[in-house]
Amino acid sequence: MSSLPYGKRRVTQVDGLRCSVGCSYRLPLYLYGRVTTRVAADSESLVVRRASHAVMRYPSARISRVVAGSRVQWDAAALALCGSSNIAIVFLGAYGRPSAYFRPVQLQHSPLDQVLYEFVRQPRWPEHYANWLRAERMRVLESWRGNALTSGHDVQESMFQVFLRKHVYRNEDPMLGVAGEALFQSALSAYALEQSQNAGVATHYIGDGGRPLNLVSDITELLTLVLFLQIHGIGDALDGEETALLWALHTFGSTLSSYCTAMFARLHRRLREQVEEWR
Repeated sequence: MSSLPYGKRRVTQVDGLRCSVGCSYRLPLYLYGRVTTRVAADSESLVVRRASHAVMRYPSARISRVVAGSRVQWDAAALALCGSSNIAIVFLGAYGRPSAYFRPVQLQHSPLDQVLYEFVRQPRWPEHYANWLRAERMRVLESWRGNALTSGHDVQESMFQVFLRKHVYRNEDPMLGVAGEALFQSALSAYALEQSQNAGVATHYIGDGGRPLNLVSDITELLTLVLFLQIHGIGDALDGEETALLWALHTFGSTLSSYCTAMFARLHRRLREQVEEWR
């Protein structure tokens, strides 16, 4: 067992399982299931039993979200505890990529959720939503360049134009270009799922003509772009143990959190303006 500090936090690694220890706030729990793993519930804690390992207990009040591998077996009581504790779960499938979500029931609908339901009922919603996504990707790039210049780092115009063509105009999925790509994608998917739950919105919306607006997937792609730009140029330094990769992810956690808060506010404002035009 080893541990790696990041900021004021300490992550404990136990052969693919990582969680917060001795913390007063919530942190993610990663269960990769490299050995047979079973998750049960005992009062207000998740109980994790792994073949040939000691039983581990994690208070639900200390868990923000869970990433679970395909070999992890869940008791119904454990899922119920996650539901009552507002803990979202991302289940991994082939190659360690997200295959399914578990999320607590949304008891209260936020103003953004209500405007999203009204927005997707309009025939032209996909066009307007695509325009917002394009503008959001452009905003991410401009913000990254501005922050770099403020910090005294020059962003070459040729590099910026390449990113502009790939991620704004062609909308290519950003790839982080580091070892453990699937790990990052699963962690970002879980983070997007948690953020959507906190914002009081659904994972997706079925609009006019049965066309889906896959909100959590779109948020995950935006977060991937944000993280891609943050770690651009230090990929070699991240090529190693998964612990180092998770350390990098949490290092930029405040950046991702700030971005999500502002992004949801911009989405709400833009969709509300559009819906009011249609009325």
